[in-house]
Amino acid sequence: FIPQIFILFVGIGLFEATGYLARVAALIDKPLSMLGLGGRSFVPLLSGFACSIPAIMAARNITSRREKLIAQSVIPFMTCSARLPVYALLIGFLYGDSNPFMAGFVMAIMYFGSILVGAVAAKILTRFVQDTTGSRLMMELPLYRRPKFFNIIRQSIDKAKNFVFKAGPIILTLALVLWFASNFPRNGAEGELTESQIASQSYAARVGQF
Repeated sequence: FIPQIFILFVGIGLFEATGYLARVAALIDKPLSMLGLGGRSFVPLLSGFACSIPAIMAARNITSRREKLIAQSVIPFMTCSARLPVYALLIGFLYGDSNPFMAGFVMAIMYFGSILVGAVAAKILTRFVQDTTGSRLMMELPLYRRPKFFNIIRQSIDKAKNFVFKAGPIILTLALVLWFASNFPRNGAEGELTESQIASQSYAARVGQF
């Protein structure tokens, strides 16, 4: 995931360096306020399309407790880069090479549908998560300026390293747990079971059947 994360940080860095990111947060504050969110939620929600873990970590900077809880709850609905291969696999299984136009259309529907589902979930959560302090966006809009690409690349590298050291252990641990759950136990001699047989009798299969 590191290349996608790095590209995302470069893109955000460009918007931030030019002074446009703050203006986007100010412009989208009112539409998001109808969902219980605000302008401060924009960057964490945008980061959710690359990876949910650093996006949820970034949402900790939101001052309003209500907005923070709602943002952290709906970020996993965003279509992160790890889900695109899964979407492609399922769509390829359904359509194959017979109808590439429909396959692309379904991919787009699933991609943008995640935004709609996240919006509906946020609206529902506003009825359950109460906050007496409220959320108010106040920021000083910076001047438009030409970005310094060297600084953007350096900051993006530092943020990518931060992602590796903070989110990497979580991803690695969960990957190991899922690998163990989908490969064990093996009720048979080594080499005699096929991959499908191993998967069908694994701990993950038992949980799924339950």
